[in-house]
Amino acid sequence: MKKIFSIVFSLVFIQLVNSQNILDQAMTAYQNQDYENAMKLIEAVVTNEQYAKDPYAWHLKGYIYKDYFKKIEQEKSSSKNREIALEAYMNSKSLDEKSEYIENNLGNIKYLAVSYYNDAVRSMDTVNYKSAESYYELYKKYYSVFDPAMAYNNSDISFYNALATVSAKKYDSKNPSTYKYFDETILSFNKVLAIDTADCFSNEQMGILYYNKGVDLIMNINIETIDPIEISRLQDQCNEYWKISLPYLLRAYRHCEGKSNIYNIIEGIKGIYWGLDMKDNYDQWDKIQKQDLPDEGDK
Repeated sequence: MKKIFSIVFSLVFIQLVNSQNILDQAMTAYQNQDYENAMKLIEAVVTNEQYAKDPYAWHLKGYIYKDYFKKIEQEKSSSKNREIALEAYMNSKSLDEKSEYIENNLGNIKYLAVSYYNDAVRSMDTVNYKSAESYYELYKKYYSVFDPAMAYNNSDISFYNALATVSAKKYDSKNPSTYKYFDETILSFNKVLAIDTADCFSNEQMGILYYNKGVDLIMNINIETIDPIEISRLQDQCNEYWKISLPYLLRAYRHCEGKSNIYNIIEGIKGIYWGLDMKDNYDQWDKIQKQDLPDEGDK
């Protein structure tokens, strides 16, 4: 019986020593910047029952994958190792009951979260803009771990205004295959207005988008071939777009006071009232324009 116990004890002891050796080896490989070997070794450690709940083991795993992402992959946006590093730091944080590694865990979570924000900014072009939102959401998800009290309203407004501006560049009123980009743009601006109904830029741009959509309907009419009944239908549709545009431009006028674009906002309001045959309203805004912007009247 003693012999059996001795054998079992020896096996457990050897397993423990080997596990500890692997952890040390993983650290040594990491220190030597042998990241690929360090990855293999640390995976063997954290999948070992002895270290599966060890905050230090997960902490080391975070460093290995984070540095590989940073130094070897040069922060490549498509890297899966960034997410692995974040999950490792998150595991270490949740297991770290004594808060021994809390400062470093949170600091690295912040660093990796900001890298997602940087990817969102870099993706803000007409080719890659659709991936920008997913990067931005990952930024907020992980940055909130670093700073749970962080408010994102101002950041969201800036982000979705920028996203809308990019998708608007892909919209062409003469090309029906691009009409989906108009809808995408409206969706982004509506996300801004859901946060702040008084946002100057989004109100102005929404007003302009719908105003121009109405104008484009009329300007694209081929008088020589179109049915007169169709002209009447398009005129009605144009008026509907202008009616949608008007509240946005009126809000923009109220909330963009002092901005250089106020002249164009008033011009849009006047154009809508003229098109809707509301002469009294047109005259009122023409008077406002001349009173408030006397130097712009000659434009």
